[in-house]
Amino acid sequence: MTMERTFKKVRQVSGITAAIAACSVQAVELGTSSYVNVNDPTPSRIIVKYKESQGLLGDDALFLSTQKTAQASLLSRLSEETGETLSVLRKLHTGARVIEVEQPKTPTELKALVDRFKSDSQVEYAEPDVRYQAFMVPNDSRYSDQWSLFDSNTGIDMPNAWEVSTGENVVVAVLDTGYLPHVDLVNNLLSGYDFIADTNVSVDGDGRDADAIDPGDWASAGYCNSGDNGNNSTWHGIHVAGTIAAQTNNGFGVAGVAYDSKILPVRVLGRCGGWMSDFSDAVIWAAGGSVSGVPSNSTPAQVINMSLGGNGSCGRTMQDAVDTARSLGVTVVVAAGNDNVDAVNTQPANCSGVITVAATNDQGGRASYSNYGNNIDLAAPGGDRSYGVLSTLNSGQEGAVDDSYAYYQGTSMATPHVAGVAALLYAVKPDITPTEVENILVSSAKSFSATCNQCGSGILDANAALMALQNDGGSNDGSTGSDDNNNGDTVSGSQLQNGVAIANIQLTEGENSYYTIDVPANTGSLRLRTSGGQGDVDLYVKYNAEPTFRGSDCYSAYDGNDETCTITNPNAGTYHIMLYGYRASSGVSLTATY
Repeated sequence: MTMERTFKKVRQVSGITAAIAACSVQAVELGTSSYVNVNDPTPSRIIVKYKESQGLLGDDALFLSTQKTAQASLLSRLSEETGETLSVLRKLHTGARVIEVEQPKTPTELKALVDRFKSDSQVEYAEPDVRYQAFMVPNDSRYSDQWSLFDSNTGIDMPNAWEVSTGENVVVAVLDTGYLPHVDLVNNLLSGYDFIADTNVSVDGDGRDADAIDPGDWASAGYCNSGDNGNNSTWHGIHVAGTIAAQTNNGFGVAGVAYDSKILPVRVLGRCGGWMSDFSDAVIWAAGGSVSGVPSNSTPAQVINMSLGGNGSCGRTMQDAVDTARSLGVTVVVAAGNDNVDAVNTQPANCSGVITVAATNDQGGRASYSNYGNNIDLAAPGGDRSYGVLSTLNSGQEGAVDDSYAYYQGTSMATPHVAGVAALLYAVKPDITPTEVENILVSSAKSFSATCNQCGSGILDANAALMALQNDGGSNDGSTGSDDNNNGDTVSGSQLQNGVAIANIQLTEGENSYYTIDVPANTGSLRLRTSGGQGDVDLYVKYNAEPTFRGSDCYSAYDGNDETCTITNPNAGTYHIMLYGYRASSGVSLTATY
């Protein structure tokens, strides 16, 4: 079987997903849910990607002119039909446009408008630009030690891990509220970037620029959502950064998980949160990719931490950003969320290719607020009502005042523990892949010491992860599994086991290989991944039948071998997988997880 393609410049991904929830997200606290406030002064937004006309790909000027004409025509027609004022804010790195709807919409109204865009034959996809929020639960008390690092039962065993790695020469990007030059962190800070384009959110009075300083994110009562009590500045980003890279052995303050790593502060959260469209550009830039209108990143990250999110399925915009980061060798770590619900409906926690982190309490069980579900990879200490995670902060209620320290609780606090340990792995093996990092962290996690259903494989164990890396060098993409014959050969129709990699797959150009995976009932998601090796393979998946190039439930066709397909709420039964050698390939691993 052969496949004809005219070009392969842009990654193509298609799959089965749940309906996108259109919403703006309010502050996340214990026991609260998210909703759209129609009194919010911030307009609604839609992200629209126009199709690429194959016949015009050779003529860039004509192609761009045609796209602009189609865009203007569609906006004009929809404005006339709906009575809405629609305008283009900017173009994203993917070629999609951010469209502003002047009058704020309810979720139902916004979905209806998105559907109007989707119905146009010239539109590849359209989705709401979702408001993201920091995942933080207000703390209630203070304690005198960092139990999350040292406790033998519920901590992550940092004392032993530091004997092996301290994160030297690794950059961790913290996509959050920005940074402050805290005395216990300033020497580990790099020059970052402020990606907040909306001046209603930015607080600092301007749009995107090279100043990632956190001016505070306080809001008066009713400003973000009608009826809320307002909030003081959270200094969320500096707290997250301190957990990762606070200076250590300096005689004061707190210790960081990867205290010899550097923090790349990328500001994406401001007053009332931030927009997904800003996040997607920020992920690309942090990973070393190119973003229009933004200077190149001279210090690309190996790890990205996102302690934030919003409701709904993972949209194309964010998924494409994550996929691009992974293709650049970057591990993306995200918080599961703090609503005590299944994280399958929380983005970017439900995006494919991310490491999703739940939170445990001081007893080693699931924190009362933590989200859970089949898409959780592992858990880490996040604290609970009576115990928090101590890190760097500022005492200012609005603008910055004095350096301080505070205990916070949340999956936001759990996530930087995992990002920090990922940095330790990169320091030991700089060419480690994101898949290897995930598999090592997941497989080396220790057992929960209290009840933690659907919290992933266990509690993060920094020392065990480093030992696993040293023992096998990260081979087999960090998996303990091997191919059926244990000799590097693959067998057509090989049966995959949940979480166990088939390694060292080899394909000649134009060759196919086939696999199956049996999925039980009531599974939240099925993820198929290829990684490693040389060449270029493509991934095709279909339920209950052999996939073809024109007949599959999901396909992924990036340049290279990092391919991912995620099927949400898969059917019970057998899924068939086909790998296609777009170019001759070797040393490829295939893993199925559900």
